[in-house]
Formats: sequence, C-alpha cells, structure tokens
Amino acid sequence: MVVDVEPAQSPPLLILVVANLGKTMARNVRIEVDPPLVSTVYDSLSSPIGSLKLFTEPIPSLVPGRRIELLFDSLAACTERELPDSYRVRLTYDGEGGRAFTDEQRLDLDLYRAMRIVWRDTVHDVSKTLKTIEGYLGRWSASGGGLLVQSPEDRRQRIEDLLAAQSTPAWPATTAGQGTSNGRPGLKGRLLEVVGRLRREPSDRP
Repeated sequence: MVVDVEPAQSPPLLILVVANLGKTMARNVRIEVDPPLVSTVYDSLSSPIGSLKLFTEPIPSLVPGRRIELLFDSLAACTERELPDSYRVRLTYDGEGGRAFTDEQRLDLDLYRAMRIVWRDTVHDVSKTLKTIEGYLGRWSASGGGLLVQSPEDRRQRIEDLLAAQSTPAWPATTAGQGTSNGRPGLKGRLLEVVGRLRREPSDRP
C-alpha cells in the first residue's frame, strides 16, 4: 500500500493517490496523516480534506492495482497560504491470512517545486480530439445523412439552376448580351463566365 502525491496534467495542481501496488488484497486500510491534511481546494466546502471518509474510516478492501485519486491542491496556493509542504503518513492494513502491516511514509510537496513536467496524452485527450472531429464532420453532412460530396458536374448544375431561377434584368444590350450600362458584367454575366470555366475544366471522374 502507498499514499503519494503526483503532479496533475494541469500544473501546478497536485493529485493525492492511495494505491495497492502489491499482488494481494489489502483489507481494513487505515490512513493517518500528521499534521492533518490541509487544502485550499476544499476551503469552499463544508468539510476540509482531512475529514473525508477516506481518512476517517477504514477502507474495507483494495484489490491489487486499485488506485484512488483526488485533487489535492495547487503548489502556488499552498505557498501563498503558507500551508505545510510535508506530511507524515501512517498506513495500517491486513494482508493475506489476516496478517497486519504498518507502514510509515512521508509526503513531500516541496519535491515538485520548479520541476518541468513531461506531458503524455491520455485516453481523455483522445476523446476530446474525437469530439472535435465529430463537430467538423457534422458541418459537412448532407440533409439525408452522410457526407456532402459534389462533383464538377454537380457544381455546374447548381450554378445553372441558380441562373434559371434568376429573372432576366433589363440590362442594356451589349455585344455579349451580359453587360451593364457602365460596362461592368452583371450577376448573370458573372455566373455564365463561371459556368464556362467549369465546362472547360477536365472532369476528375474516371
């Protein structure tokens, strides 16, 4: 059994860990901390961290490999409040055959000051990335489901349908029949130019 403090993914936060690193079941696990744990994170709560059930009552059992994690505090907040940076931990528990064990450990928060953290992506980071991709794909979806895909022919047809829907404006006639009185091409003329360019484009279909 071990009680330890680990740096969180968001520095300078620290996580308190209670874990069974052995290969057998640990029963009736009791954790005594001196001085009692103090955390600024729990200041706004009705109960301080030291009064949590984890530290006031025995844990019935912890299977091998089991970890209990909780947010402990921020190093910056601990320094500002001048909270203890060292705690003595006494662990008592029963092993196989009812054999009683007692271990003493020390939590030293000062070890993590001015440290550089090595970041590793976790399954939570993968989940966030997948949700972001899902959001982008949702913008590309067609009304009937699936991705919206347009071929060059689809684009040409879309522009031609738009041209057909436009009423013919009373533009003065030009040599091309698509201009305006000031010599600038009108909307219909610009659309026809686009259609012409698309028709000259080689199709990307086999």
